[in-house]
Amino acid sequence: MFLLFLALNEWNGLDSELVPNSAFALVSALGSIGLLGAAEIMGEMFREHNDGSFLRMRILPRGTESWMFGKVLSFSVVNGFILVVVMSVGLLLFPDLRPASLADFLVLAASLVLSLVVLFPIGVALGSLVHSTLSLLVCLCLLCMLFFGAGTVSPISVFPKPLQWVTASTPIYWGAHAARSAVLPPELGSVEISGSFQPLIAFVVLTAWAVAGYIAAPRILRRSIRRETMGSVAAAREKIVSRGYA
Repeated sequence: MFLLFLALNEWNGLDSELVPNSAFALVSALGSIGLLGAAEIMGEMFREHNDGSFLRMRILPRGTESWMFGKVLSFSVVNGFILVVVMSVGLLLFPDLRPASLADFLVLAASLVLSLVVLFPIGVALGSLVHSTLSLLVCLCLLCMLFFGAGTVSPISVFPKPLQWVTASTPIYWGAHAARSAVLPPELGSVEISGSFQPLIAFVVLTAWAVAGYIAAPRILRRSIRRETMGSVAAAREKIVSRGYA
């Protein structure tokens, strides 16, 4: 899958004299790598919905808060490790991607951490809507569309204007944008929707999404858990037994 991603990026219309296309793709992917964690959270929530974990959470004191804390911890550890590994390999393959100054390094680190922070509640909110295999596939397709529309395979400037503005409203784009601003030449800012790199705007948008996400996600999760009953869990298990999937 990653090789296909890099291959598609070779035809992204980018000026490869400034930076290799694969390097552009790698930096963009780093800025939105939290999508992997969001997809993982959705899958875990789907399994827990079917095995009765949500029903047990409903009757436990502060069950939702404990679940959120545990998931945040596991999400941070697993995706933080993946991030470090991908960054290390990327720096070995593309030494020129090293931040030129301490300020650039801090911008890169902050963008990656904030991107992970923002995407966790998005995964929880979408996972709360997943109650069947079909809905899980739909949500995963939505995440893939957001990923490829975040300027990873192609610069956002090649998209139609309406699609550019839709993409620019998502935290996935701004996480990738902030990462690109830290390590890529300033000239490449011309392919961004703003015509230049705007890390400050990126951090404002990401922070706003993070605040909104951590306010909304627990409420959406509680509402989803309140609908859990022994009958719904039994019905889900019966579907798995009879069809092999929920």
